[in-house]
Amino acid sequence: MVGFAYGKAEGPVTRGGNAKVKLVHSGRWVEEEAESVELAFDELSPRSVSAEEALDGAGTFVGGVICMSRVGAGGTRVWEYGLVVGYRWEKNLKQGWLDVNVRGSVVSVVYSASCTQDIAVEVYALQPCYGRSTSLVMFEEVKQMHEHVYKLFNGVDGTAVRDTKVLLSDMGGRQIDESDILPLLDITSFEVVEVSIEHILDYVYYKEGEHFHPSDKKFGDTIFDIAGDHAGTDAGSGSRGTEVVLSDGLSDSGDDDNAPSATDQCLCVCSIRVMEQEKRDRVRRSDMSKFSRKNNLPMPPKNVEFSELMGAVEVLSTLTQQLYKPVVHEALAAATQFLRELRVSEIPTSQVATAEIAAWIDDRLELFRVLIAGEDWTEVAKIKSHFCAAHESFVRVHQLILRRDLIASIREARAGSTRHDQRPRENPHSEKRVAIPADIRNALPKQANKELCLRFLSAQGCRGKNGTCVIKKLSHFKPAVLPDIVLDFITSNYGGLSENMQ
Repeated sequence: MVGFAYGKAEGPVTRGGNAKVKLVHSGRWVEEEAESVELAFDELSPRSVSAEEALDGAGTFVGGVICMSRVGAGGTRVWEYGLVVGYRWEKNLKQGWLDVNVRGSVVSVVYSASCTQDIAVEVYALQPCYGRSTSLVMFEEVKQMHEHVYKLFNGVDGTAVRDTKVLLSDMGGRQIDESDILPLLDITSFEVVEVSIEHILDYVYYKEGEHFHPSDKKFGDTIFDIAGDHAGTDAGSGSRGTEVVLSDGLSDSGDDDNAPSATDQCLCVCSIRVMEQEKRDRVRRSDMSKFSRKNNLPMPPKNVEFSELMGAVEVLSTLTQQLYKPVVHEALAAATQFLRELRVSEIPTSQVATAEIAAWIDDRLELFRVLIAGEDWTEVAKIKSHFCAAHESFVRVHQLILRRDLIASIREARAGSTRHDQRPRENPHSEKRVAIPADIRNALPKQANKELCLRFLSAQGCRGKNGTCVIKKLSHFKPAVLPDIVLDFITSNYGGLSENMQ
C-alpha cells in the first residue's frame, strides 16, 4: 500500500545534514509496524506541520479509498464510499477535513477516526454497506462486514469468490451494477482515473490474486492500464482520466500568526479541475450579455508573458480611472497592485503559470460584470478583496501552479534517467508472477503443512492481512533459518528481503 504519511524527526537536525524520521502512527497507519527513514534537512524544513495535525492523521488518507458516514439526501446519516483526493487542516479548530470524490462529485467532510475506515480497493468496488443507516449498522459492524467481504473475495480461510451475488448475499440482498464507474487515484501521475467496478474486481481477483482467467480478460501492469484489444475503448473495463491537483499534504498549515483564518486557509487543496480549456474558449469568444450572431470578440493570444498580462491590466486600470465609476477603477487598481506583488514573489512565471493567472483574472472580472449587471453593489465593492494571495480562489490557482511546476520537474528528471529506469517491465524487482522451481519449494520451511509465502519475506510484501496469505496453501511466518538457495531466489525475483526479515 502506497500513500502519504507523517513522520517525526528524532535527534538534532542541522542544516545540510540528515535526520532520522520515524513514522507517526496516525490515520491510515495507526496499526502499522514501526518504521523509520533518513531524510535530508532540506527535505524536512518546508514540510513541517504541527503535532496536532500529524496525530490527527487526516492527510494520510489522500489517495486512499474510504468508507465514511455522511448525511444523505433524505437527511439521515448513512454509510458512503469515496476516494480521498485532498485534505485541509483547520488550525484554530484543530480539525482535519477530507475532500472526497463520491462518484464524480467532490465533497468536504470532517475527518473522524470513529467513522472513517481505510478499505481495500475490492471492498470499495463492492461497497457492501452503501446507503445503510449509521443507527442500524454501527462502525464496528461495518468493519466486520468489510473484513468478511475481503476474506471471501480473496479466499482467506476458504475458496476465493468472484461472484458479486455471493459476496453480497449477507449484506441485505444489495446488488451492484459492475458497469458502474468509480474514481481511483493513480498516485504515480496524480490523476483521478475513472474505472469500472468490473475491471477493479477482475484485476484484483485474476491479476493480483493469480487466479486463472478467461481468454477475453486482459490486464496491464497496473489497475489503470488496459491491455490488449480493450485499450482505448469506453467499455466497462476501460478507464478515463481527469487531471487532479494534488497537494503533498505535508506543508505547514499555520506558519505564522499572520496566516489566513481557518475558513480562508486551504493550503492543501486537492480538487478536480472545473476550468476546462473548452469553457475558457467559449467565454472568450463571445460577450455573454449579447446574443447576436455577429457578436464575436477578438481572441487574445494563448501564450503571453507575465509582463504583457500585467501591462494589459494596467491599461484597463488607467482607462477606468477617467471613464468609469470609482468602484470599477478600484477593482482593477487592486488587480494591478496584486500583479506587481506577484512579479517580485517566488511564484513561477512560466507561460503555463501565466495562463492560469490570466484565466483566474478572467473569472474574477466575469463575476464582477455579472454582479454589476445584477446591480448587486454590495458584492461589487467586495471584488477588489479577491485580488489577494490569501483569497480562496487564488490559493487554488497557486497550488495548481506549484503542482504543475513540480510535475514538470519530475518529468524532466525522468526524461534524463537511464533506459533501465524507463522500462519497469524489465525490472526484476517488479511485482509479477514468478514460477517457483521444485528445489526451492522443497527447501522452503513449512508451518502446519503450509509452505512459506516468499512474497511475504520479500521487500514487495504480500497483500494478506493478520498473518494470513491471500493464497490458501501458503502461510506467513518468520523462519528461524532460511536456506541460502531460498535467499538467493528471493533476491533475484522479489528484490531481496524486507527490512523486518533481515
